[in-house]
Amino acid sequence: MDPTKFTLRRSAFSPGNAIFIIDCLSERDLQTGLSRLRELHDLLLARDPERFEYNKNFAHRFEAGSATKFAECFEEITGACELGIRPIIFIDAHGHSEKGLGTPSGEFIGWDELLDSLDSVTQRTGGELTVIVAACHSMKAVENLSLQKRLPFAFYYGYSSEVKAGVVDKETEVIYESLGGGKN
Repeated sequence: MDPTKFTLRRSAFSPGNAIFIIDCLSERDLQTGLSRLRELHDLLLARDPERFEYNKNFAHRFEAGSATKFAECFEEITGACELGIRPIIFIDAHGHSEKGLGTPSGEFIGWDELLDSLDSVTQRTGGELTVIVAACHSMKAVENLSLQKRLPFAFYYGYSSEVKAGVVDKETEVIYESLGGGKN
């Protein structure tokens, strides 16, 4: 199955000075979060070899093997935001249409809980947050948005149904390469 191809006439995303990957996949899964981090590091090295050791600190992967670890990731991210970090967040997980994001422990992070976590970041970034949720059914979170509250992100990319890991990997690769100005 070929990934969907689309062309944007105008691209809009929140300005970011770091990319954080929250990896909710088990060791038995395709390691999209880990490979994404390595590819980001390769991109940073190619763009500015002299500053790579400094710049690589702004591409970080968090392991979220349980609901508790997921919450701890967001505590650390919100703490970084208090210091001026404006992250772009990638979340790699299995998604269930009703239960939310799965973790290796078997626990789920509900869609409302995900929105609350994103909102905690958005409150500390002046309303600016780009989120890419590389998980099946991840657009379910958007269905849970309240019309009475402010959006917990400025830009959100997800999937409305089941999707193969390889497709997710290729599509999200296109996204982060475009954030960096494309391939060298």
